[in-house]
Amino acid sequence: MRLVPNTVWIACLLVARTIPVVLANTEIVNFAAEEAPDTPGVPVLRPGAAEVLWRLQPAPLGTPLDNICQHTNPAGSCPHELWLSLDLDSREWRSYGRFTLRVSWPASSPADFSIDIHSPREVAMLLGHTESASKPPEGKSPLTRRKVARIRLVDTGVRTPRNSSRLESAGSDPVPFIVLLEPLYLGVLPASVLPIVLFIAVVATVASVVVFPTVYHRLRTVAGQAQAELSRHKRE
Repeated sequence: MRLVPNTVWIACLLVARTIPVVLANTEIVNFAAEEAPDTPGVPVLRPGAAEVLWRLQPAPLGTPLDNICQHTNPAGSCPHELWLSLDLDSREWRSYGRFTLRVSWPASSPADFSIDIHSPREVAMLLGHTESASKPPEGKSPLTRRKVARIRLVDTGVRTPRNSSRLESAGSDPVPFIVLLEPLYLGVLPASVLPIVLFIAVVATVASVVVFPTVYHRLRTVAGQAQAELSRHKRE
C-alpha cells in the first residue's frame, strides 16, 4: 500500500510540468463577507468584472507604504492608489462567506503593493465624512456585504542614473497589474484553482486504481518467482 502516495506524487509532478512558469509577483488578501451598515456616497471604482487590468504610478522609492496617499479624497487625486468596490451582494456570490483579492504584476516592474479591505462606513470615516451625513434621511443605513479595497504601491527598484539631475527629474514608470476577486470554496480554495485541484484528484485516483494494481501484481509475480527460486536452491 505504500505505492499509492508515490503515484499521487508522480501525478502531481506531471501536472505541475504542464503549468507554464510566469515571472510575476503576487499580493493576496483573504477576507470574510460580513453584513454591515451601508454608506451611500462612498467614492468607489466599479470595474464591471471580477478581473481587471490597471496601471498606476508607484510612490517614490523608500516611501513607507503606510505613508502613501495619507491625505486622500473622494476625487482620487493620489496617483499611487486605487479604490475598488467589491460587490459581494450579487446573487452568484451570496452563498460564499470568504473571498480573496489578488493583485499580480510583472517581475520586471519592481514595486510593493499594499491591500486594505474596508467596510463602506470605515471608508466614509477615512475620507472625512461624518456619520450623520452618511446616513439616509430615515436615519438607518441598509445592510450590505459590499467591501471597498484600497490598493497602494511603492517603487522598490534600484536604478543607476547617468547624473543626479536626471535622478531628480525622472520618475518611475507606471506599473501594470491585474486585480482579481474570487470566492473561496470551503473558505480556503480560490475558484480559479479548483479545476487544477480536481484534475490532480482525478489523475491521482486513476493512478491508484489502474497503476497500483498493475504494479502490485507485477511485484507479487517477481516475489513468487524469487521464492520459488530460493526453494529450488534449498532442495539442491
